[in-house]
Amino acid sequence: MSSGVHVIGGGAVTPVGLNGPQTCAGIRARAVRIEEVFRTAPFGKPQAVARVPAHWTLRRTPVGWLVNLAARAVAEISARHGLDARRTALVAIPPEPFRQAGFDDPAAFASFGWAIAARTRLPFRDIRDVAQGGAASTIAGLRQAAALLASDGIDHVIVGGADSYVIDEEYVRLDAAGRLRTEGTAQGLTPGEGAAFVLLARERPGDTAMSLEILGTGDALEPQSATSSEYSQGRALVAALRAAASAAGLAEAAIDWVVSNGNGERYASWEALLARARYYRTRRERLIVHYPALSVGEIGAASGPLALLMSAHGFARGYRPGSVAMIELASEGEGRAACVVRAARRRDGS
Repeated sequence: MSSGVHVIGGGAVTPVGLNGPQTCAGIRARAVRIEEVFRTAPFGKPQAVARVPAHWTLRRTPVGWLVNLAARAVAEISARHGLDARRTALVAIPPEPFRQAGFDDPAAFASFGWAIAARTRLPFRDIRDVAQGGAASTIAGLRQAAALLASDGIDHVIVGGADSYVIDEEYVRLDAAGRLRTEGTAQGLTPGEGAAFVLLARERPGDTAMSLEILGTGDALEPQSATSSEYSQGRALVAALRAAASAAGLAEAAIDWVVSNGNGERYASWEALLARARYYRTRRERLIVHYPALSVGEIGAASGPLALLMSAHGFARGYRPGSVAMIELASEGEGRAACVVRAARRRDGS
């Protein structure tokens, strides 16, 4: 991916915020909004989840709920930045294909971006879907955005996803594998839901407070994923980290801090521990790693764009060190990805 693409804004809907600024502030404040719901299988069993507060009528169907979440985040970006939708493209990231069967209308994900655009009533110049889905597909979405920004007639691209693990089918699947956080499983994931999107442009406007330059990306496939019978050794994540840093033209020592979509699950923690020990070899007093999932739970396809938003927020607000961050992304399936970003500076150095 070529340099010169900037994240200049974003929008989100999560358990700790109904827009981008609320979400970033809530995660920074370590807010947690976990509630107990009752499962239907087995009937009445309590389950801790991180859920977006909303009227029940908005949750009539799981896919419709994701479209609602995504449309709200996209509309937030459009309104805040006064975008001309006719010169803007939308790239949508759905849940991973193997998980889509757990939703009420899996076929709807083939036109996920079009459904979001229809809900917002914005006439986007181009609409794309990232077929692979999941957190690591954020990198594929960024590459599509870079190609779109290089074409005539497109000034901005909105990239992001919406996902939910707060559905009965996911509880059953994860519980059977011992991966769901329950009273009997402390090192499991907390189901969450939400949407997060970022606004990309080729050049950074001089007056924007939030801006990241995307320096390099990398991705790889991990055959020993969380859905396999073996533990990962972190090889694919290390390969993605090295590819991203190489594309950015930076050594590992230049990384000031990390944003990860790690969700607290034993598998994810094991993989990240091995990968970081192999990649981050420069001596540091400590390596700061930020985990948004501590506040919002596991939000799948939305966790990649949210990581970009949090890195932009950390630099803009001055509560994270240096100017270079590494985004580490692991999908539940085979996808592993990384992205190196740098806080953009105005020409006057501010």
